[in-house]
Amino acid sequence: MFAFFSPMEGAERGGVFPYLVYVTPNALFPLIALFLWLRLGEFKAYLPLYLAGKVIALIAFYAWAVFSFRPALREAFLGMDAGSIVHGMVLLSGSFILSLGDLLSIFGSWLLFNKVKSEAV
Repeated sequence: MFAFFSPMEGAERGGVFPYLVYVTPNALFPLIALFLWLRLGEFKAYLPLYLAGKVIALIAFYAWAVFSFRPALREAFLGMDAGSIVHGMVLLSGSFILSLGDLLSIFGSWLLFNKVKSEAV
């Protein structure tokens, strides 16, 4: 992500750079999913690790959302301008859509784990 978005450019103008922090917790999951997709028989031992990592990422997201948006909601009712409220709601709704993708990924990997486990027996 840093190769595509210059860190100094985003820091000066409030561009993309501050939002790169939301990308880092899930940075390795597409690679794990790619390796599982290419060679499931060889990498099936990493499926529980993928599942556990996704569960931890989802729990961490909701803990972050609860503790970080409580003060923001309080400020919204005390007179923040409409632009920052809209910006916060867009960020929150986008984050919840990504967490829904994580939830679907957890469900899919759980189904795959049970299928691989039943085939091994």
